[in-house]
Amino acid sequence: MQRTLGRQERKSKNRNVYYSKRCPTCVAARRYEDQEPHSDRRSHQCPDHRVSPKERLNMLLGRDRTIFVKKIGLASFLSLEEPAKQRLQDQINILVNYWRAAAIKSQAFAAYYILDLLDAHRELPLIIFSQDFFYACIQLVHGDTITSSNSKLPRESMIRCYQEYTEHCRASLLTNVPAHKHALAYLAEQSATILVNSITENFEHRTIHFFCLKLQNAAQDLTKKNAETTACYIYDSMNDPTSPPEWPSSIDRSDLFNSAMDDLRQLFANVPKPINSRPTVPMLYERKLPTGGREC
Repeated sequence: MQRTLGRQERKSKNRNVYYSKRCPTCVAARRYEDQEPHSDRRSHQCPDHRVSPKERLNMLLGRDRTIFVKKIGLASFLSLEEPAKQRLQDQINILVNYWRAAAIKSQAFAAYYILDLLDAHRELPLIIFSQDFFYACIQLVHGDTITSSNSKLPRESMIRCYQEYTEHCRASLLTNVPAHKHALAYLAEQSATILVNSITENFEHRTIHFFCLKLQNAAQDLTKKNAETTACYIYDSMNDPTSPPEWPSSIDRSDLFNSAMDDLRQLFANVPKPINSRPTVPMLYERKLPTGGREC
C-alpha cells in the first residue's frame, strides 16, 4: 500500500500541467474537478473508476499469490494456416527486433544523461523516473524532436547531451518503423519501471555495503562480519529513529565507532525517508547470528 502511495505521489509531481484532456464520464456527469485531473475512468482520481484486470485479480485472489508462467513457442501457439501463419511470425519478429533495439539505444542514452548530470554535480530531476522522459529518449535515438509538452522535462539539456553522446559513443540513429510506433509508449513505461526498480530493490543492499566499507576504513581492525552487523544496525536505526534496534552485544562501541556512525548519519541526513518506515532487514540478532550480530 505504501509503495502504491509513493508511486502515486511521484506521478503527481511529474504530471504534465498542460495536458488538458478531461475524463468524458465526469464531464458528462458535471462532476469533473480541476483539482483532481484525470483523462478517463482508468485513473484512481475518477469517482467512477474502472477496475483494471490486475486490480480485479488482486480483489479475487489477493496480493499474496504465486504466479506460474509456462513457456510455449510461437509456432506452436499460433493456430493459423500457411502462409498467414508465417507472415504473422515474420511481423512479430520484426516488432521484437525493433523493440529490442529501441530499448537498448534509449536506455543507453538515458544512463549517459544521468551520469552526465551526476558528473556535473547537478540534482537529478524527478522526471527521469517517468514515461515522458524515456519516450523523449526514444524520440532522440530515432532522430525525432521531443514532442512532450511537459514543462518538467529538461528538453534543452537532453538535446545537448544527446549531441555529445552521439559524438563520444558514435551512436547511430534508429530507423523508424511507423507501423509499430504504438509499441514505443509501452516501452517507455517499462523502461521507467526498470529504472525505479533498479534503485528501490537494490538500495538496501548497496547502502549497507557502502556502510561496511566506510566503517572498515574508519576502524582498520574491524572484521567484515562485525562491519556488516554494524552496518545493518545503522541502516535500521536510520530507517526508524523512533524505535532503533538494540546494539549488537558482540561488538565494543568505542568513541571511534561512534564517530564513524555519526559521520554516516550526517552523510545521509538529507536522503528522503523510505516510504516503508519499518526496518527492511528482519531484526533477529540473536536468532540469526549466535554472536549477537545479524546476517545481511
